[in-house]
Amino acid sequence: MTGAKRTGAERGRVSDEPRPTDAGRVGGNRELAGAEQEGEERADSGTDGVRAGVERDEATRRDSNALAAAAENPRARFLFVSGSRVAVEPGAERVLAVSAGCVAPEARRRAVYLGLVDGAPYFACDIGDADDSARDPRVVSRAIPAASRPAAVAEGDERARSEAAGSEHAGSGNAGSEHAGSEKVGFEGSEDSGSQRAGSEGVGSQRANFESAGYERAWSVSADFASVPLTSHLWPSVEAELAVEAVAISNWIGGTRFCHRCGEPLSLRSGGWEMVCGRGHTVFPRVDPAVIMAVRDAEDRLLLARNGRWAPGRLSVLAGFVEAGEPLESAVAREVLEETGVVVDDVAYVTSQPWPFPRSLMLAFEGRTRARQEDVKVDGEELVFARFFSREEFSGALASGEIGLPTPTSVSARLIERWLGRPLADV
Repeated sequence: MTGAKRTGAERGRVSDEPRPTDAGRVGGNRELAGAEQEGEERADSGTDGVRAGVERDEATRRDSNALAAAAENPRARFLFVSGSRVAVEPGAERVLAVSAGCVAPEARRRAVYLGLVDGAPYFACDIGDADDSARDPRVVSRAIPAASRPAAVAEGDERARSEAAGSEHAGSGNAGSEHAGSEKVGFEGSEDSGSQRAGSEGVGSQRANFESAGYERAWSVSADFASVPLTSHLWPSVEAELAVEAVAISNWIGGTRFCHRCGEPLSLRSGGWEMVCGRGHTVFPRVDPAVIMAVRDAEDRLLLARNGRWAPGRLSVLAGFVEAGEPLESAVAREVLEETGVVVDDVAYVTSQPWPFPRSLMLAFEGRTRARQEDVKVDGEELVFARFFSREEFSGALASGEIGLPTPTSVSARLIERWLGRPLADV
């Protein structure tokens, strides 16, 4: 991703004709889009057309009483965020979503409202403890703010521990953690936990009994956390959508403390989706638009490149940030020209993908060029390699291990699959 160095007149022609849409693509130029394929039908973190998995529910956000009621709703579920990771169920194949009764009251009060899924309110709790391991595929264990437990459980009464674990944390294991007095558990929705309804009803009645008996005491619980950019393509689409949203809003909140206009401290409102300073200035979540493009030549070969910071052999399509006041189509043409010397003659929009690592929105395009391989030039610093690949060359290099590709979660993999005509997993 490089800065602008050329004016629009130097960048070559970019088509500005309106393009038709269809159910599978937006800006669906048939020549650019390619044939339909099985790979386009699978969920991959928000890149499969228009759908409404999470209802953002702005009305509840703006009503403090409605927000408080939603957090106490028996159907409410809470996710846990740590940097670019979210808590997952054992095996990391599902996102961990627990009932209100499993979350400490203070954590519930600070939770960010994500919206509704099938009428059930969802929230995100940021536990902090972020690190730079988002690109590490390994699952890590971290403490989460659990609900209070009876004193007998905290003091080691095994019978009470078993009863409480059965009602509040069905399917809990006894795996240890680095946190003293903690327990690693699987919550409602996991294979070894029973139904969500049974779990939430049990939580409510058990907590009522504990509280009426005066048996409250803080309890530390640990859970597995998985990297969203590396893992979310494995999760059901609505869970991936919730996880990406939770990471995006939590990281914005964690990195935004002062008003950019006056420097005054900021306070949250609207369920975590706005901040306001003492002078009344309102700050909204920041999103950085970036274009990502699959460029084909006259022989329908795909242009792939390697960034100088990547491991040897790793390739991807080109991408770059959109500059202030710049049309998206012009950003596509500028980035391709600056990074490879290739002039793009036609551009068509494909899809978008939120990529909050830290705060990008990827806008995917396909483009055509009349350039040839001998026209490709890289600077040797930002890009160290760029080449047009035929489908046969690409498949052979990928199968042999000569080249590697980005994570399947990224929309770049989707763009390559559209050109290839089949899922990358089949190569």
